[in-house]
Amino acid sequence: MATFHQKLAVVIVLAALGGAIWSGYSAYKAAYSARLRAAGWVAAAAIALQAIAGSILALGGNRPAEPWHFVFGPLTLLALPVAMLAGRGRPPRTESLIVFAGWLVTFGLSLRAVGTGGFVA
Repeated sequence: MATFHQKLAVVIVLAALGGAIWSGYSAYKAAYSARLRAAGWVAAAAIALQAIAGSILALGGNRPAEPWHFVFGPLTLLALPVAMLAGRGRPPRTESLIVFAGWLVTFGLSLRAVGTGGFVA
C-alpha cells in the first residue's frame, strides 16, 4: 500500500502541473473546455483515492515523516474542487483563471505533501 501511495503521489504532482499548464493556456485563449473540467474531476478523484490510501496507511501504523503531511494532504484534496466550483458559470476566461489558481495550489500542496510524507514505521 505504501508503494501505491508513493507512486500515485507522483502521478498527482505531474497531473497538477499538466492541469496548471492547460488551464493557463485556456485562460490565455479565453476558452474553457469540458475536457479540462473532466480532467479536473478525474484529478480530484485520484486525490481522494490518495487520501483513502493514506488513511489506511496511517491507521495501520505507518506515519509520515512529518506531521505537516496531515495538513498538506487534506488541503490538496480541497483545493481543486473548491476552485472548480467557484469558477463554474463564469465567463470562460474567468473560469479558466480560477481553475488555473486551483491547479497551481494543488501542484504546490502536492509537492509539499510529497516532501513531508516519507514513512516512519
